[in-house]
Amino acid sequence: MRPELTDKDRKSKIIKGKKIEIWLRVIGKKLHLVHLCTHK
Repeated sequence: MRPELTDKDRKSKIIKGKKIEIWLRVIGKKLHLVHLCTHK
């Protein structure tokens, strides 16, 4: 195993994880707003 490959894999995994986190936050905020609007 070459260290360069594992380093690249690690970086891409971190980037993917961050993207998923951001998406979940965005979806969560939208759902929260919809929830507030429907319960007024």
